[in-house]
Amino acid sequence: MSESVDRLRWLAGQMRRLLGEYFAGNVEVPMLVDRLETLINALAGFADSTWVEEMHVIWGQMEIPYAVSLDEGRSELTADERRSVDEAAEALRAMLEEYE
Repeated sequence: MSESVDRLRWLAGQMRRLLGEYFAGNVEVPMLVDRLETLINALAGFADSTWVEEMHVIWGQMEIPYAVSLDEGRSELTADERRSVDEAAEALRAMLEEYE
């Protein structure tokens, strides 16, 4: 395997683990959003640019509700915001299935 493939699988594994921890209730939205952004940005140098861009779009669907709650001075997401984050997290998890 090439170094790029190894790196891609490692980063995808980190994202899958993080998403699993989120759904298990061990990671809160702020940490999820921050770490996923870092991991997705790390992919940008060598992974398929279309795939990475799609991940950024889905990540944005998590980041926006979080940013709105911060802007409004709330420490908790509304039920609709939480649902948006959960749906985006599920979409990212589905994108990563091929790298299990």
